[in-house]
Amino acid sequence: MPSKAGKAGGPGRAGRAGLLLFAALAFLALVTSCTEGTPSGPSIPAPVIVCPLNQSAEAPTGAVSVIYPKPAVSEGTAPVTTTCAPPSGSIFPIGSTNVTCTARDSSERSASCTFRVNVTRPSQLSATRFVAFGDSITAGVLATSCPAGGGVNCSVSTTTTMSAAQRRFELQKIFANLEESPAAYPHVLQALLAGRYVSQSITIANEGRPGEFVADGKVRLPGTLGGAPQVLLLLEGANDMNQGRPPLDAIVNDLGAMVREGRNRGMTVLVATLLPQRQTACRGYDFCDGVNDTALLNARIRTMVAAQGATLVDLYPAFEGQTSTLLGLDGLHPNEAGYQKMADLFLQTIQQTLEVR
Repeated sequence: MPSKAGKAGGPGRAGRAGLLLFAALAFLALVTSCTEGTPSGPSIPAPVIVCPLNQSAEAPTGAVSVIYPKPAVSEGTAPVTTTCAPPSGSIFPIGSTNVTCTARDSSERSASCTFRVNVTRPSQLSATRFVAFGDSITAGVLATSCPAGGGVNCSVSTTTTMSAAQRRFELQKIFANLEESPAAYPHVLQALLAGRYVSQSITIANEGRPGEFVADGKVRLPGTLGGAPQVLLLLEGANDMNQGRPPLDAIVNDLGAMVREGRNRGMTVLVATLLPQRQTACRGYDFCDGVNDTALLNARIRTMVAAQGATLVDLYPAFEGQTSTLLGLDGLHPNEAGYQKMADLFLQTIQQTLEVR
């Protein structure tokens, strides 16, 4: 029989076993709760992807292959693969196309980004057949020498007492040893137009004639328009400025008649102001009468052009004060830099007048 002391003094063997089991379970729970809160090591972030900026391209034929930069990818568990749709090098149509790029790591985590490819048609001109009409400055004469004596000699300039035939003869003698240069502004301009309007074939006929006066040009112009050009580039009058006290009214009237000739044929007419001359140069004859006749004529040309509904190409301001760097040795004809400047100014006006999308 169990003793009375055993009954009164504490739990029996079964009770002690139960207490031990409870203590063991409590300890196990404590240990588990502590270990579960302990990190096993740093985790690797999910992939991060950054797309390139929106891309732009021109499509001369309606669609174009576009190669774009790869997106920038960081983080993620290696290996990380990147795909874009449509892929770089695909054919994109005219308009805006969304490109979505996705980065996916070996843990099957992913990130995406989007950018646009914008495709436009290249710029075009509403007219492609040009004729450049004028005198030696249109022809592209480069003056690399001066007559003996160097400086301007007003006694050899042409005068109003000469007939038109005499004036042409005298001027043609002056230009006999001067050759047309590939630097002529129509040649340079055609190259500029071809580089900008790549989907079109653009032609510029150079109808510059050294020594010509405006009155003679008015007679010659109709015969040069037989090929149905669409645009007339008109620059003439430098020889008239060199005859002393030029008849400005008659010159402007003849230039106006040439503008009307072109417009009556449905042509766009661009009229340029005359270039300044360098006063101390061997062909700076404009100043022999003590008057800057070129500046006076240009003021009249600007008014005439507006009245006739033509388009002005104002060359004079771009050359004024720059005659030492943009005109050749004779102070009348542009040098290579001057012809380039002329072509640039004609190009700007053509863009403003004839460019379409």
